[in-house]
Amino acid sequence: MRWILLIFICLNTFSSNAQNDSIPYSRDYEFIEGIYLNSNQFMQNSPIHREWIISGFPENSLDCRMIGANERITFKDVSGVEQKENLALIWGVCKNRSVYINHNMAFYKLAVIGTLSVFAGIVPSGMLFNSHDGMVGTDFSQGPSYTELHQYIFDTRSKRILDLNTQNMEMLLSDDINLLNEFMALKKRERNKMVFVYLRKYNEKHPLYLPVK
Repeated sequence: MRWILLIFICLNTFSSNAQNDSIPYSRDYEFIEGIYLNSNQFMQNSPIHREWIISGFPENSLDCRMIGANERITFKDVSGVEQKENLALIWGVCKNRSVYINHNMAFYKLAVIGTLSVFAGIVPSGMLFNSHDGMVGTDFSQGPSYTELHQYIFDTRSKRILDLNTQNMEMLLSDDINLLNEFMALKKRERNKMVFVYLRKYNEKHPLYLPVK
């Protein structure tokens, strides 16, 4: 009995400390400006600080800015050692309190930040063709035209980027049986219209906790 009580006290203490060290995201949350080498740096609000960056940091608007394959960013790490990284490989950046995610070598602003974050990305369009092996591909011989706007979800739990659609929303709601049952009770056409509403409902019930800085 004593061991059970001791474990209970330790778990409560750990939970209390975790809550004290983090807060649910709100629009007032202050993101530190800099670059995120990976999604963990975003989740920890610990980017490579702006003042640590020597060169290569995009100064222009990042929204939909295409990244050249050979563009590099130079910065100093926590030990003061100069490092270089291919800009196309970094996870994202934060400028003017806005977070931009790198997807398919372009930066897109996170329009919704939460456990399920949302951004709109422009995808290349071209003429479809059938290759000799029967696979369907896209012909960019005349150069791709970036005209198709597509909405994506960044799932902060799995760190995956998913299409914003009903099928993925069903999967993402699977750990909240009440929300899932509500969503599935809708007619298919209604579900298509309510995907974004249920994403927001999920974020309200399951907020994204970020560290206090």
